[in-house]
Amino acid sequence: MEYSESARAKLPITRGWRSTTGILALEPMMTHSQTALIAVLIGAAAAMPPTMEAEPLAAEGVEARGSRLTVDPAALMAAPLSQKVSLEFNGQSLREVADWIVANLDLKVRLDQSALRYDSVPLDDHIHESLQEEPLYFLLDRLGAMGIAWVYRDGMLTFTSEDGISSHMITRAYDLGDLLDRGYGREQLLHLLEKVVRPEEWYGSSGEGRAQWLGDVLVVTHAARPQLELQGLFSVLRSPDGRTFVCDPPAHDSIRRRLRQPVRIRMGETPLSEAIKGLADAAAIDIRCDGYSDIDLAKPASLDCSGGRLFDALQELVRDRDLTWGIVAGQVWISSRWPAESMLKTAVYDVLDLCGDLDSTVTLADLIESQAAPESWDGVGNGGVLAVAKPGVLVIRQSDPVHDEVAALLDEVRRVHHAAGQRDHYGPDPAEVVTHYYVMSHDMAKSMAENLPKLVQPWTAPNQAEADGVGSIRLVVSEDREQRAKDGTMRWVPQATLVIRHTRETHEQIRVAIHQVRFGDSRMIGAAASE
Repeated sequence: MEYSESARAKLPITRGWRSTTGILALEPMMTHSQTALIAVLIGAAAAMPPTMEAEPLAAEGVEARGSRLTVDPAALMAAPLSQKVSLEFNGQSLREVADWIVANLDLKVRLDQSALRYDSVPLDDHIHESLQEEPLYFLLDRLGAMGIAWVYRDGMLTFTSEDGISSHMITRAYDLGDLLDRGYGREQLLHLLEKVVRPEEWYGSSGEGRAQWLGDVLVVTHAARPQLELQGLFSVLRSPDGRTFVCDPPAHDSIRRRLRQPVRIRMGETPLSEAIKGLADAAAIDIRCDGYSDIDLAKPASLDCSGGRLFDALQELVRDRDLTWGIVAGQVWISSRWPAESMLKTAVYDVLDLCGDLDSTVTLADLIESQAAPESWDGVGNGGVLAVAKPGVLVIRQSDPVHDEVAALLDEVRRVHHAAGQRDHYGPDPAEVVTHYYVMSHDMAKSMAENLPKLVQPWTAPNQAEADGVGSIRLVVSEDREQRAKDGTMRWVPQATLVIRHTRETHEQIRVAIHQVRFGDSRMIGAAASE
């Protein structure tokens, strides 16, 4: 069904909060706990040869923000979607919004009514949105909070449901021969994109996205939005530099800078809606609640932040309510923690100045997962993903607050490393025999105790185990660990510890083997690429 009649929408916005106050910026600071494991990396970095400067990022639409970069989605999508518009909707239906787009922006619009109705997306639900010289796709993405998805193809903008988007797949071919020449393997790239680009939407998970190689060309069938993220990811992998978000508008970096501003805000017991409004006024940004989340805005909340960052105040507000937040379409969205996967973002981190080989890159990955919001990663049942693309390159899919923690952690590692300067590094004797303790689920521990001697060769020299215990493996039952399942429920998982006595050199191989068994090649992408 196409729309041609005009439906003017001129009423003021009432959903969300906006302010125009400006405050000076403050750089993020490190917590004490984040410095605990930094020394692990200093030796590895000190032993590295001098690194070369990365060549300029060749992707169109890459916006520089100091050491922080982003691939602007507007540079990757059709011009009608990236055009900047001003509009105000206050209670209009999706039909009326479609009419307004047709009349004012000269676009063809279609409602996929069968999919919308099948998934119980009300066509007459009230829409409250506002844009002020912002890209049109901001409006389209914000409608996702109501379960509305969109696709633009052959000059037609179609509104459908999140499940209905599978009927509007797009097939695109990507020539990735240059990435293969840069050390990325075919299978490793497949694992990577299925892990860090909307992993729940690929075939084999719960979605319909598919990818297959034809020589150096990767053919991908997926929805429009994941295709944009793939374009951004491939562009950044060609020349990683600092931290680069693969598909994130530059306006979001402005919001991140505002959230680093110092603030003095103190509120007694006040409705959560008023506390959110106070933060929005202080930050001069829009803050809203995700429409899918069952958030009690009348529940009392208090804030006491004197001299800290707005980021910290926002964290304090959501932390004790099992909520989270993210930056979506030019706004900060607050959401219940587990329906918030749509707010996770993918960024490529260039860490070649800290890690020159696979082992040190994996060590850094371990440091990040153990120090930056350790409860938020996929390994403990949550949505965050960290993959080693190749030595010196990490790809992370995480929420905005965790990306901020990762960036702060890496900044601190670099500060300590550069302050220490280069020095001769001799390190421990790789032949020294030591005992290490590896904690994992009980079932995995039983399997690894049996299979490690087969996976790590040679396990021991002849008769060496009898002489000094080298190669011995002891399984010890540990305390159960509470983990969150994919459906959001909590469960207790039996744990065990493998106590292994072996040489330091072999322990490095053991650690890599355990990581590969736990995460597969997608977690150790660089392994095959560096062979």
